[in-house]
Amino acid sequence: MQNETQIRALDVCIENMQAGQRLEDVLEIYPKWAGDLRPALEAVQTLLVYRNALGQSPSTDRPQRTIFLNSALKIKREESRAKAVRSRWTWLGWTTLIFLITAGVLWGFIMASVALPGGIFYPLKGMFWQVRQDLIQDPQKSLEIYQAYDQVRLDEIRSLADQNQQARVNFAGPLVENQTDTWDIAGWNVQILPQTQIIGKVQDNIWVEVSGELLADHNIVASAIRPREYNFSGTLQAVSPDELLISGIPVKIGRDTLVHGSPMAGSQVDVITFRDQDGNWIARLIDAGE
Repeated sequence: MQNETQIRALDVCIENMQAGQRLEDVLEIYPKWAGDLRPALEAVQTLLVYRNALGQSPSTDRPQRTIFLNSALKIKREESRAKAVRSRWTWLGWTTLIFLITAGVLWGFIMASVALPGGIFYPLKGMFWQVRQDLIQDPQKSLEIYQAYDQVRLDEIRSLADQNQQARVNFAGPLVENQTDTWDIAGWNVQILPQTQIIGKVQDNIWVEVSGELLADHNIVASAIRPREYNFSGTLQAVSPDELLISGIPVKIGRDTLVHGSPMAGSQVDVITFRDQDGNWIARLIDAGE
């Protein structure tokens, strides 16, 4: 306090707070000294909470007031330290939680990346690939991810066969020959049973998707086979009778291609394509959204 007048003001404020007034109300009595009075009065406010436990009321006698204020400031400092400790523990708790979540995701990603069909982490593998696919906006990169995932699934079957494991598998590959009860798909013998579902127009020289079971003899019994479809969106850049150029990707038009709307150069189109053995994209559906 700078002078006797301010000291008396402090005494008055303490008396009013002891009588039950709020800190902000008391400070309004001496607005020009509010900044000087606030630190001491905040300490007083803290001590008043513990008044009954201390068994001592604030006194306006100067020596007693000094003792009182020192006690109040001590409690205020202890309370501030306690808050700081709680804050540190809260920060440490959140940091630990974030670290554990991050570590769990990374660990799950690592385990999923090497998982094989039938493994506990294998469903996560497909999820990670799908998330990666969804994040890509460029159509060419999107198709590259499709093809990379197809190759990963073929490699999984080779790993299972090398380990003589049997498992439910789902993979895609080129259909080389389908004239017998055993089809050649990506170099694997795929057995076709009467109950095998043939979905869509399955034909030689295009990539097909197979659901089935890898057996101990390295043959695969198919439960379902369908054409492998690849979806992307892009800008139609050029149109010819037998081919479209969509965001730099040449897409062939066949007699089975369905066209919705009136696609023309510059329009945005959604495309569903097949893939042949030579890596060409063959349109199943061109949707101009009209």
